[in-house]
Formats: sequence, structure tokens, C-alpha cells
Amino acid sequence: MEVFIRLPMDGVGNYDSLNIHPGDRMRLKVQKSRDIEESLLKFPVDREDEYRYIELTVAGTVKRCLANNEYFIGDNGVDIIMSNEQFSKSFNLTDYNIVSIMKSESVPSENIEGNIQELLANTPKATVRNYTSEIEKRNHYLNQSMIFIYWISVIIFIVSIFNIVNNISYLLMSRRYEFAVLRAMGITNKRFWFMLMGEGILYGMLSSIMMIGVSMICQTIIKYVLEHVYLYINVRYSVNIPLYIMMIMINMILALGAVLMPARNMLKNNIISELNTVS
Repeated sequence: MEVFIRLPMDGVGNYDSLNIHPGDRMRLKVQKSRDIEESLLKFPVDREDEYRYIELTVAGTVKRCLANNEYFIGDNGVDIIMSNEQFSKSFNLTDYNIVSIMKSESVPSENIEGNIQELLANTPKATVRNYTSEIEKRNHYLNQSMIFIYWISVIIFIVSIFNIVNNISYLLMSRRYEFAVLRAMGITNKRFWFMLMGEGILYGMLSSIMMIGVSMICQTIIKYVLEHVYLYINVRYSVNIPLYIMMIMINMILALGAVLMPARNMLKNNIISELNTVS
């Protein structure tokens, strides 16, 4: 019988404490009687005849399950996931403590909830709980948080643009005396432009490398926190290459603009006035 195994999580959010892989064979030890006896849950050696073994094959492993009933199972051990047919064949049980239903978005939740309540009208202690409104509310809060984060990112980006331009311009203006000496030694305006364009490209490349490196580190840290601290089930981590290319182009344009604007002002002035500038 092929089943899925839910791996246990250790204290730091990892799932590699057990060496279980697809294709491994397992023996499940269960008590023969359906009556719950507390002493049998401790698997005493002297009562081995009250247990039976079921041969299982691991079809796959999972980390967490969407549906979980902590009254019978918890997060500290290994859980077995099998189909309804397998469960009925192995244990001769068809009654369940909890049932999870996922509906398509096109079906109104009110109709489904009413139909389920009609089906369970004669079932004692049966409760129907609709999570649709809670999911919509959480998605609304999530969208608001994302909009707030995007606006903060835009503000930080604009401030960073002015900061980059200001810093590069200051670095060039502090070297006005050196550039004036080069002009006095006979460097042409064309060579002067190419030299400063080379510096701008260098600034853009260095800032892009730092941007990509810091971004990768931050994404890795955020992914680890979401998986191991907040226990998100499916955290997607991907490198958005088109976005990085666009940011690199913006860095290059900003660096070149920050270099060429003060260079244009320096070329407007004569060499004597530039040499008289105190660096």
C-alpha cells in the first residue's frame, strides 16, 4: 500500500530529522481492537498479541497539511496520509472527525453551506464552519499591507535616486582641481567626456553588484523567516531577471547622469578659474 508521510518539524523549523524518502518500505503497528485503551498506546512488550502490522510503501513526503486535527494527531510525530479507500480497507472505518471541502471560486459559498447543513441535519454534534469570509478579510488586509509596502518602496527609491546623484556629483566636484590640471595638460573635451563616462559606468556597475548582492541576501533571509518562523506552507523564491535588468539600466542611467551634469558645468568654465578652485 502506497501512502504519503508527513515529516515532523524540529525546534528550528527543519524537516530533515528523519531519513525517509519515496520508495522506502515501512511497517505500521496498530492495535487490533477499535476500543481506545490508554495502556495500549504505550506499546507494552508483554501485550504484543493485541497488535497487528500493516506493510506500507512511501509514495512521497510532505512537510505540512492543510487539514489537521490536533485531538488525534499533532505536530510532534510522523503522520500517515492515505486515501479514503485505503483507510477503510486497513481499519474498516468510514466515519471521520473532520472533513475539509475546497470549492471553486465560481460557486457561491452560501449555496454550498446551506446544502451541507441540510445533509448534516440528522448528524449529531456536526458543525459547519465557513472560512470564506475570513479568507477574504485576510486577503484584503494582505493587499492593503502590500500597497503600503509598495508606497514605502517608491518613497525610498526616490530618496535613493537623489542621494545617488548627490553623492556622485559631490565626488566629482571635489576633484575639480584634478580635472582642471588634466585639461591644462591638453586633454581634449572628447577624451574628457569619455573619461567621465567611464567613471559613471564604473559607479553604475558597482552599485548594481551591491544591489543584486544585498537583494539576494535579503530574499534568502525573508524566505527563511517565512518558512521557519511564520511556517508558511508554500514560499516561492525566484530571481526576477527582467526586474534586475531594469534596475541595472536605471542604475547606469543615474550614474551617467550624475557624472555628466557636473562635467558639463566644469567644461563651461575656463581652466584658470577651475585651477583656482580649492579642492
